[in-house]
Amino acid sequence: TPTEIKLETSISAQVGNDTINSGDTIKAGEVIRYTMTVKNNGAQELQNIELKSNVPEGTVYVTPEDNYVHSGTSYYTEHTDVTEIKTTVQSLAAGATYNATYEVRVKSDLTSEKQISNKAVAICDETSIESTELTNKIVPSNIRVTIKRLVELSDTLVSGGTMEYMIIVENLSNQDITDLELQLISDNFKMICLSSGFDLYLINDEIPEIINIDKISANGNVWFKLEGDTVENAEQVTATAVVKDSNGNIYRSNKLGETLKKIDAKISLSSPQDKAYIREGDIVEYNIIVENTGEIEESIEVIDSVSEYLEIQSISVNDEIKLQTTETAKTDTYISTIVNDVSYVVAVQPGSKTTVKIVSVVKNITEDIDVKTITNKAEAKINQMTKSTSEEVTHILKVTSENIKNVISGKAWLDQNLNGAKDNGETPLSGIKVKLYDIKTNDYLKDDNGIVIETTTNEKGEYAFTKIPNGKYIVLFEYDTNEYEPTYYMKNGVDDSINSKVVLKNITINGEEKTYAVTDTINLEDNISNINIGLKEKLIFDLQLNKYISKISVQNSKGTKTYDYKDSTFEKVEINRKQIVGSVVVLEYTIKVRNNGEIIGYANNIIDYLSSGLTFSSELNPDWYLSGNELYTKKLANEPINPGEEKEVKLILTKTMTNENTGVVNNRAEIADAYNEYGNPDINSTPNNNISGENDMGSADVIIGISTGGTIIGYIILALVNIGLIAIAIKLMITNSIIKINKERR
Repeated sequence: TPTEIKLETSISAQVGNDTINSGDTIKAGEVIRYTMTVKNNGAQELQNIELKSNVPEGTVYVTPEDNYVHSGTSYYTEHTDVTEIKTTVQSLAAGATYNATYEVRVKSDLTSEKQISNKAVAICDETSIESTELTNKIVPSNIRVTIKRLVELSDTLVSGGTMEYMIIVENLSNQDITDLELQLISDNFKMICLSSGFDLYLINDEIPEIINIDKISANGNVWFKLEGDTVENAEQVTATAVVKDSNGNIYRSNKLGETLKKIDAKISLSSPQDKAYIREGDIVEYNIIVENTGEIEESIEVIDSVSEYLEIQSISVNDEIKLQTTETAKTDTYISTIVNDVSYVVAVQPGSKTTVKIVSVVKNITEDIDVKTITNKAEAKINQMTKSTSEEVTHILKVTSENIKNVISGKAWLDQNLNGAKDNGETPLSGIKVKLYDIKTNDYLKDDNGIVIETTTNEKGEYAFTKIPNGKYIVLFEYDTNEYEPTYYMKNGVDDSINSKVVLKNITINGEEKTYAVTDTINLEDNISNINIGLKEKLIFDLQLNKYISKISVQNSKGTKTYDYKDSTFEKVEINRKQIVGSVVVLEYTIKVRNNGEIIGYANNIIDYLSSGLTFSSELNPDWYLSGNELYTKKLANEPINPGEEKEVKLILTKTMTNENTGVVNNRAEIADAYNEYGNPDINSTPNNNISGENDMGSADVIIGISTGGTIIGYIILALVNIGLIAIAIKLMITNSIIKINKERR
């Protein structure tokens, strides 16, 4: 099969941050980055495609110098002998595109304006395809701006790492230049230090957005060093500089772009004793798995603050003991004490995992308490920045030797991401009162003195009841219901240890009704933990319905007249009295539902209170249905309406006219069923209650009137006819001496 060659070529240009189009002007000293492109539009792979373009006259091909990091204020090498740029594409698949980029600099000694042009040419098997030509004007300039990287070329650039630039501003003229403004334009780079050769040294907030340059001597230069960090998780960092003179002229530097290697890590923490009750002398183990999810080898710091009630005995890495408090033959691992604030660094290859194991023992506790909840979680840090925090593990520490019967414990937290799970970093809620409702007595659980047993969540959001006899109980949580509401109840897919087990209810106890977050009934026969309450900030739910007239058509023997409107709630049409009977008025309404709240909502059903005299047709309204005397639509039922968003639905009704049914046609619509996944009621309206004044109901009025049939033109003609008749009458009266005119003789 013969090879089909279908190539498409193009050329583009950029100076600094600006895309250059044909006709644009470029100053001497500015660097043009040309990109030549070839695309295979054929159905076959092509081989050995030559792609080339020019170095326009008046410019010079440039490349960064060798070891330019240490070359002072110079950066580019000029290749004056190169006049054409060529590259060979070994193979190009069908539909694939290939780009090649190079830089040229407008010659600094340019003395007059000049036109330059460039184009890309692709050649394959003697078939040559040329791009559209790009033509520009180059003009002389007294200023040249250059930016270069100062980080060693051998260093790997990473997201969240360090970056340094130097900006050089040169005076190309034989006279001093004053009053210049310099600005760095960058993406994913945060400057933390600015310095220069004239004793300038600024850090952080001291660094201005615009750097003032008072003076550059004739044929001299000034330079600035910019140090900072790349943005976390960024894939690329770019930088360019612009200088503005006192006349407002802009001078652009070259543009730098560097690909950043990703550095990241994940950490997980587990324990065989998670959610278990522990006593003095018990062994507690923590297994920490660190994964390098970045693109380069990293030294990852494992941070773990082990509870003060535990004493660390050993730390192992991949089953090899690194530190231990037991003296053995391997003396290099022995240490008398391992501090509980563990910080251990492990080198991990990209995509690999390392396991750190911490073995501890419960200390001898002298505190006068029954039980205590202790928790643990670990962090992974790279370059002192936290990359990941593990899930939390929990133990219930039994301190006393007394039989403390049953324990009920749990946590309170703010579900900030609204996923129904207690995630790492979410805020614990302290100060929440917790009581127990005794099913047997239909009263609060009380102690032997008749005092209601209650506790309060601590600064970690934890609470615990001890010495609770067997029985059936409901846990009651009392909190500020004006600020918070329960998150999802035992959401599917969320582990039982970190889900929320409460719903909001009004409870009447001893004749007093109060609002609590309550659990299901707990049949207590043993210790039970993770009876958690997750709260979320009350989010506003508010769907507003507006009804508008968008079009009115009048159909009769004279034809059809159509009137279009924009978001109108009141309009008037008139029908000639001779055509009123039998005329059909077609009313098109637009119903808009807007989300004024803070959460996604759904208008599951909309009701239209069909006005008397209006006729509904399912053919004109396939999204609506008639039930009784009302119309309903569920068109928006499956369409989420985001906060600030608006969705609409159309409704077309007709009215057949008689001599007796003119006047106002009022039509109202209301949200019949509103929904959000949090179950929040609408803040200012109740669906389907047919009460005007609530913002979930909208109405529109149309007045249908009768016109006499006269028109402005008709009235004008009638007036002219009357004037003519009056003039004729006056003339006849004069002729017949009914009116006498006295003439004065001179």
